[in-house]
Amino acid sequence: MTSAAGNRTASIANDKGAIIFEQRDLEVPADWSQTATNIVASKYLPWPAGFAGPRVRAPAQLIHRGGRHDHGMGASGGYFKTSADAGELRNELAHLVLTQKASFNSPVWFTVGVAEARGYGWVLR
Repeated sequence: MTSAAGNRTASIANDKGAIIFEQRDLEVPADWSQTATNIVASKYLPWPAGFAGPRVRAPAQLIHRGGRHDHGMGASGGYFKTSADAGELRNELAHLVLTQKASFNSPVWFTVGVAEARGYGWVLR
């Protein structure tokens, strides 16, 4: 079971000890390792230069974005009998990823819901 989120800093140093990536005040599940925190922050929560929107601070935001996309695609494709069924998929996906029992692959993290959530990029259709 994933414990409550706590604020943490993701920090990556090069072989000489110089910090090459840092993001502070991340809301990360307390039982995630520092390595998992560093990877998620550096690969999936980076911020493009010049973008003025709110910064993503929590992996949960990323995870829920992916779940919303799958929920919407499944619902629009007629894969669910009820909207409650579609919501259950969204909730189950969030649970699996937040507890690190499963993960979306990198292309999903990089593309799904980016235009909706951040206002740039593209969305798979």
